Parts: sequence; C-alpha cells; structure tokens
Amino acid sequence: MTRKMGIDYGTVRIGIAISDPLGITARGIETIRWNGQDMEWALNRIVQLCAENQVDTVIVGLPRRTDGKISTSEDNARLLAQRIEEAVNSIRILQTKIQGTSGNLDFVKSMNSDSEKTMNANSEKTMNADSEKSENSDYTKIETNQIKVILKDERYTSVLANRIMREVGIKPGKKREVVDQIAAEIILQDFLDHCRT
Repeated sequence: MTRKMGIDYGTVRIGIAISDPLGITARGIETIRWNGQDMEWALNRIVQLCAENQVDTVIVGLPRRTDGKISTSEDNARLLAQRIEEAVNSIRILQTKIQGTSGNLDFVKSMNSDSEKTMNANSEKTMNADSEKSENSDYTKIETNQIKVILKDERYTSVLANRIMREVGIKPGKKREVVDQIAAEIILQDFLDHCRT
C-alpha cells in the first residue's frame, strides 16, 4: 500500500515524516543534514525514501513569512518541490519502461530521454503561478500521473514542534535531532486530517 510523505525544509536540516498505509497517522523517520547548497545530495535521499516507502504523495512545507512576502527560504522550498516532482516521476517512468521492454536498454534510454523532456515541460506548467489550488488556500497541488507534490503553508510548525518537545520532556541536547522530524509530522498530519474532513 502507498504512503504519504511530509517534508519540513530547512537550509541545514530537512525533516521527513511518513504516514501509515491507511493515511491516518504521521511519524518522523529521518532528518537529512545538508549544507544548504548541494541540493542533489538531499534530493537523492528523498527520492530513495520515496521508493523505499512506496510514496504516492509528497507534502512540502512552505516557510512563509507572516507579512506575506516571499522569502528566500520559500523560494528554495518551492525549488525543492519542483526537483522532487521531476526526480521521482522520471525514475518511475524509467522503471516502468524497463519492466516492459524485455531488457532492450537502447529502447529504454531513448524513451527515457523523451520522458525527461516531457517531465521538464510538465514541471514548468505545474510550478507556475497558475498551479491548481484546492478549496483550502493553504494547499497548492502539483499533480502528475505518478506522484503528487503538494505545497503547504507551514509558517508555525517549528513553534508547535518546540512546544511539543517541551511538553513531552525531550532533553535540550536531543531537540536539534528531532525538531525537524516533528515539524514534518505536523505538516503531514495536518494534511491527512484535512483529507478526512
């Protein structure tokens, strides 16, 4: 069964959470540490986690400013969402073609090249300002035939995550290790709850 993934973007750490197969609860599974510049490394790990957990929907938190202005962090989170959408769906297309071509790798390479062009064209269409919005304006949906990538306003999740850690008595030395996972859990759980209402 497929699962949903929640992502809390940060320039030092990226929190990852995964739903249960029924899409009821979220749990943090990993904090990806990166230098804020080499997105490929972080992206490769996210793609790997998507494959390992049979993810069909990725929810990326947007760190929006309270004054409504677009920040560099929000731009970077949108870029990460776009790169995830391109990467996971290109890999799924390639995997499907390998299964259906009886090992004809030249055919697969040719088909994959065409697929990448198509995915790049689709990404430009889906990531622009005209992206489909749900009834709740907190969500912007980027939809393909494979994996959906959804952008969600998460401007207060870090505050909530720190409050949760205080309430459950997590030691100060451990907070940095789990705060991003908890923030990702909050992003994902809010999405799961929204889907059930």
